[in-house]
Amino acid sequence: MKKLLLFGATLFSFAAAQAQCTELFFSEIVEGSGNDKAFEIYNPTANPINLSNYRVVRFSNGSPTPVDSSALVGTVGAYDVFTLVNGQTVAAPNSPACSPALQAMADQLDALYPASTYANGDDAICLVKISPYQIIHIYGRIGEDPGTAWTDEFPFNGGTGTS
Repeated sequence: MKKLLLFGATLFSFAAAQAQCTELFFSEIVEGSGNDKAFEIYNPTANPINLSNYRVVRFSNGSPTPVDSSALVGTVGAYDVFTLVNGQTVAAPNSPACSPALQAMADQLDALYPASTYANGDDAICLVKISPYQIIHIYGRIGEDPGTAWTDEFPFNGGTGTS
């Protein structure tokens, strides 16, 4: 009987944990050299999601207002990822092209500058649902400039940690 109760409690806990994640989120952010930038978005649901109601928004260098955004196009499958990659294909003075290898992994290439993939390590990046408007995932903190990068070391405000 105890084993049956333990199995039931485990199954309930697993189902409850699965039910809590019903919205897209950033599963990976690539911050390479130059313009090698990408945002991977994961769909944790059992249904495909049309991305026409979503944008990636960038708040640059501690700005409390967005500086640019990227409309997402297409669909992300159930339990699958969608990758937005910097779309710069030609090097310009002070602005190198994004790596063709990284761009080959894209589901969507971002617009040319200004666009959300022209982020650096201290920009807040948001995944936004347009209607009804809702920020559903944030990398960094809107309105705060951490210095050189967001870090994974307490107090998570820049400094010498990794981003």
